[in-house]
Amino acid sequence: KNKRGEETETTKKFIEGMAAIAKVVMNFLEKYSSPEAVEKSLSDFQGELRGVINTLNVRIETEEAGVFDFYLLM
Repeated sequence: KNKRGEETETTKKFIEGMAAIAKVVMNFLEKYSSPEAVEKSLSDFQGELRGVINTLNVRIETEEAGVFDFYLLM
């Protein structure tokens, strides 16, 4: 995009957002990497899982809307 003189800020923000989400998800997976870890903190696990799911759903919906809008402009 840079070579073609296209705007790259949106892409950079997308990459940063995805990196932040990846970090949260990876931390969650590391924290609850065994059945014992889940059982030990079941209530925390359930709450954090809901948070991760909500974050991913919002991100997916946002990206789908953005892609859809992009194709409408073409």
